Amino acid sequence: MTNATDKDTVKFLNYELLSRLNANAVKARRNRSLYMEKLPIDPKQVYPVVQTLLHNDIEIRTGILINDKDDIAWLDLTFKEFADLPSVPRAELANWDYNDDNNNNS
Repeated sequence: MTNATDKDTVKFLNYELLSRLNANAVKARRNRSLYMEKLPIDPKQVYPVVQTLLHNDIEIRTGILINDKDDIAWLDLTFKEFADLPSVPRAELANWDYNDDNNNNS
């Protein structure tokens, strides 16, 4: 599992993954889930994880940057869900193409 404090990588979600994990949180009745239809987000963007907190010893409260105004949405994830989030090396972020539908920076 990539540690939440790993300074070498940044975990992120695309809209599809965010929607699926949010549905899991709603179904499991976790404390933090999202009203997807009310969020000021673009389904074509990528959303980085910017903060994490251990929550109730079984979940990670995950802060997700949802727009360029520094708004953070909080979503409770299981340890496995968090560990399975894709990540990108922090060094590659300078060249990251946020408009590339394949999330590929080449």
